Amino acid sequence: MPPQAHPVPGPLPGGYGPPPPPSGGSGAAIGVILAIALVVVLIVGGGITALVLLGRRAPAPRPTTSPALPPPPAPESSASPSSSPVPSPTSSTVRPQIAGWQGVAAVKHRLAYDVPPGWKVQSVGMIVGFEDAEGNILAGMSGAAGIQQGECTRIQTGVSGGSAPDTSPSATTSELPSTAQYAARRWANAGYTPKNGSAPSVQLSSPVRVVRGGITGYHVTATVTLNGTRGPCDPPRAVVHTVAFPSTEGDPVVFITVADRGVPLEQSDDLISRTISSIRPLS
Repeated sequence: MPPQAHPVPGPLPGGYGPPPPPSGGSGAAIGVILAIALVVVLIVGGGITALVLLGRRAPAPRPTTSPALPPPPAPESSASPSSSPVPSPTSSTVRPQIAGWQGVAAVKHRLAYDVPPGWKVQSVGMIVGFEDAEGNILAGMSGAAGIQQGECTRIQTGVSGGSAPDTSPSATTSELPSTAQYAARRWANAGYTPKNGSAPSVQLSSPVRVVRGGITGYHVTATVTLNGTRGPCDPPRAVVHTVAFPSTEGDPVVFITVADRGVPLEQSDDLISRTISSIRPLS
């Protein structure tokens, strides 16, 4: 389907309020068009935002119907050439905390985290996610980074939900465990339902309380096994990590990692843990 301009009446899927009552089983089956590098233009709140659809089947990239967001202007500085540049508030990168890694800025959600060198960091105006056969967006995140192997996305990280993490001692955290579980199942189904298969088997961990960058949150891990006939990019297994944090406005802020297992370029659990350990407020 060619790129189209989609009016979105409300927030993109991927915002996480209190989850609906559980429906049983492993969640609703989701037929997913998995198209890496296909760019769709979305009209969100009057602005133009690009959406990269991730996944398992990749047609050739197609031009957008509108130009992509322009890069932010270079900040003016009188510093000497040897000085470290100070990232713009609209930059998709920040200084990393882990030496040798890249710092990623989820500007919309005021969160930062680090990823290894060699990962592709998406631009500020890019939303990464999945849609179904009718073009409905199933899950989306910004402040994204990841690895592609040819046409296959092997790992992707990003942030969705509220506007900024709440670091105050009085922040409400009661809904975070269920939010993290709901988000993990949602991304597992959206990302790992083969085109001709059924919903994956998803096993959720118990929510674990964590403190990252001074923010209290809850971390859930989803262990995913694909069912049905797999496509050329579909892994046999996968893992989804979600960390839900309280927000100063709107839904909780949720950090997401979606990672293939049993494939080339598989990223280790230790590496994912280091990425999650680097989560912090974006100053």
